[in-house]
Amino acid sequence: KEGLQLLIRENDGAATTVSGMLRTMSATSGEDLAQFERWYSHAGTPTVTIKQSHSADSNALRIHFKQHPSSSPFTSSSAGPLHIPLSLALLSSSGEVLQDKINIHLRQWEEAIEVEGVPADSVLSVRGFTAPVQVDFGEEG
Repeated sequence: KEGLQLLIRENDGAATTVSGMLRTMSATSGEDLAQFERWYSHAGTPTVTIKQSHSADSNALRIHFKQHPSSSPFTSSSAGPLHIPLSLALLSSSGEVLQDKINIHLRQWEEAIEVEGVPADSVLSVRGFTAPVQVDFGEEG
């Protein structure tokens, strides 16, 4: 909200660029948003593969994420990975919400997180605001 207000105040009656908007939002949020500009050099819709595995010893769920650029001939992985925000929830096998918001910011081709205290039969669900990506829930590993 603060970033948008500053952007409007600084550019009232004038045009701005996406780069200018990202700089303003970055300055007010303290987040480095430069990687978002890569979205403009990628054609098509990227895919994020999500695989999960459960450790009975630690009762933890390991979630592995992998970015795949679109297969468009106008997209090159040499531009680097995208900054992809994802919002997930963990549900029990009966559909009860165990954790409502797990917000992830993918910035690498592959990343993994662990969530402690999760039953083995938990199910991941994409929720709320998420980048425009295709999500492939790969087989459990």
